Amino acid sequence: MKLGSDGLTIFTCDLGQTSGNVTINYDTYSIPDRIDLFYNGAWIDGTGSALGQNQFPPVMDCSGTIVDGYVGETCSFNFNYTQWI
Repeated sequence: MKLGSDGLTIFTCDLGQTSGNVTINYDTYSIPDRIDLFYNGAWIDGTGSALGQNQFPPVMDCSGTIVDGYVGETCSFNFNYTQWI
């Protein structure tokens, strides 16, 4: 389990040498957050629309307007890991 905090939080995970299905479980509680998965700068999956290389996700403003990909919930997403080397 990894815990984030206010602001941008980055986690790096080593998935090893075995390919397979990976499940990301998350709980962003009631404060919307966006989760994006990258490999070597390429967007793989996440809670919002796909991002291009070196593209940043949209930022929420102080009024709390919900923006693409920001969720305040418990959920999960899956991706197929095929040792992208």
